[in-house]
Amino acid sequence: MAGTGPVPALLPRASTGALREGAWRSESLVVCDVAEDLVEKLRKFRFRKETNNAAIIMKIDKDKQLVVLDEEHEGISPDELKDELPERQPRFIVYSYKYQHDDGRVSYPLCFIFSSPVGE
Repeated sequence: MAGTGPVPALLPRASTGALREGAWRSESLVVCDVAEDLVEKLRKFRFRKETNNAAIIMKIDKDKQLVVLDEEHEGISPDELKDELPERQPRFIVYSYKYQHDDGRVSYPLCFIFSSPVGE
């Protein structure tokens, strides 16, 4: 199986070193691996120099049991990101955005989002 490590069934608490390790780990059930090229893309995304909002959208390839890249977006607002997500399929999203602090500092936090829409 390609990839660098397991992903837990419900992604309970990924360790802060998850990207360094190349995998999300759990003491319980291993569901699938993370594609090696996606791990590298996430590493680069974490240290990106751009100052615009950006997102990496990932999905699970059920046949390969692998977390793979679905889409990448630059300059995307939270509302635009919401509109890009499928209505009936779960996705994992890493989102970077510009945050202006009250004291004038600017930071670019990373958010990990799991989207699991309600089915019919």
